This record gives sequence, C-alpha cells and structure tokens, in this order.
Amino acid sequence: MSRIGSFNNHINAGKKRRKVIMKKLSFTVITAVFIMIIALSVFSMTARAKSTKGADDYKYYTSHMIMPGESLWSIAEENVDNVHYESVQDYIDEICFINGLNNSDLKIGDYILIPYFSNEIK
Repeated sequence: MSRIGSFNNHINAGKKRRKVIMKKLSFTVITAVFIMIIALSVFSMTARAKSTKGADDYKYYTSHMIMPGESLWSIAEENVDNVHYESVQDYIDEICFINGLNNSDLKIGDYILIPYFSNEIK
C-alpha cells in the first residue's frame, strides 16, 4: 500500500471515530434533557399538590363576646373553616386550648378568642 492510501485510511478512520463520538454525545445530551424535563414535571406536580389546601392562608384570632343561648358548639358551627379543620370538634378543641377552657361553661358577656384564616396579611 502506498503512503497516500495509508494516509487516506487514517483520515477515514478518524472521521468514523468522530462520527461515533458525536452520536454518543448526541444521545447523552438528548437523554439528559429528557430526564430533566421529566424531573421538572414531577417537581411541579408535587409543588402544586402541596399548595392547594389553604397553604397561602394566614391564621388570625378575633374576640367573640358570649351572647345568651350560645355554646361552644354553636360558636364553632358558625365560624369553623372546613379547609383548615377536619371537624367542628377539632375547632372547639382549639378554642378551648387557646382560651384555657376545661369545660363548656361559658358566661354571658365573657370574651373568648376564636381563630380564623385569611389569605391577606393583616
């Protein structure tokens, strides 16, 4: 074989090697982009799922004066927020905790604190 033929074979082998390397590199880049797209999709779904149940709401307290005929149950039924409390009893339990109440003996004219939620900063 002549020197020119050997040189051409060497050039062709280099071109083939570059072509194989470029194919592998392209495959790697496309795979990485695909994995990133999937990861971002999963992350955005979980982020959206976490932010649904009143996560942007702020908890506040207001004073409530006990009126004739009211009970903790009637006050709770009027003010409970079903997004943040699973039941009226859960809301009553929190009212009792906040106000240091051990029983439901409320006196007309007394004030208790009751919690509420708002999506506005006050």
